[in-house]
Amino acid sequence: MPPIEGSLPPDELDRVAETVAPLLTDELVGNVRLLVEPDPDGETRLTVGRQEACGPVVSNPAYVAEELIRLWRQHRREADVLVTIRVDERGRPSEGTLQQSSGSLALDDDIRLLASRVTFHPALSDRIPLATYAQLPLMIRQRR
Repeated sequence: MPPIEGSLPPDELDRVAETVAPLLTDELVGNVRLLVEPDPDGETRLTVGRQEACGPVVSNPAYVAEELIRLWRQHRREADVLVTIRVDERGRPSEGTLQQSSGSLALDDDIRLLASRVTFHPALSDRIPLATYAQLPLMIRQRR
């Protein structure tokens, strides 16, 4: 059953859920959300909408940019790397895996450290934070 939101009392929301449940196919359940509200005439109105979702977003991009410049200065090596990182429902990173190496063990270690310090706005599914994985492409370049 998709989530049902609304300002009606819980027992009325339950009654709506019982009425609507037999009408929903399995393919709809994961992709919709239901909003139940009284309309101005006192009737109960059911609105069906798409479930909204978004992935995690870096919340400290200025820090990441500064660190990438610092890494270039320290290692004098340009590189494109890709880190897959688990982001919890609070936006904290963990379990980072380097998917594409820089070719330098020392630089890769520093990239892993940087990835562990990136903070995120967590992924959301209908405004509910959830843990998921994020792809973090990092480009280390000499500033021109």
